[in-house]
Order: sequence, then structure tokens, then C-alpha cells
Amino acid sequence: MEIMTLWNVAITSVHMICCVDYNAWRGTYTYWMISMFKGFIAGTLIVIAGLLITSWVSVIDGGKTKQTPKWCSNLLKFTYFFSYFSECGLGEGGAGRSKSKQQQE
Repeated sequence: MEIMTLWNVAITSVHMICCVDYNAWRGTYTYWMISMFKGFIAGTLIVIAGLLITSWVSVIDGGKTKQTPKWCSNLLKFTYFFSYFSECGLGEGGAGRSKSKQQQE
């Protein structure tokens, strides 16, 4: 559960930075940076959900040792990669790059 506290601190910190200029109207951050912040927050929420599911599977399917099954830990690692890649690279971050290019033109 300590890792979830760490993720929560990361979300709170990034959200605090993001809320300074949420729509990038004041010019503190670029629209691309705001989009990356939003993508990081969304990806981190998916990771926290994965951690909760992994803990639940460890209790239910872990046997007497309560160890996380190998398939579940591999799925969690895939979730780490896929959530940040899709949210920051393809989703919010990709939208931010295209919006920034439109603003420059």
C-alpha cells in the first residue's frame, strides 16, 4: 500500500502544477505540457486500479503464501507501460502536440 501512497502524491503534485494554468491561456505552460500532465494523471489512475486488482488477486489466488501469481505481475507491468504510452504518447500528449502545431501556424 505504500506504493499507492507514492502514486497518490505524484498525482496530487502534477495536478497542482496543472491547475496553475489549466487551459494554457495565461501562457505559463504550453498546451502540450498541460496535455502531458493530464495524460500522466489518467495513466497513474489506471496504474492505481491495476495495483488494487493485483492485491485482490494475490489475496484470492495467492494460496497460503499470498504471493502474486506470475501472470498477474506480468499483466501489471504491461499495464504500467501501456497506460503511460497510450495516455501520454497517443492520447492526451498526441492531442497536445497537434494542438500546439495548430497554434503555431
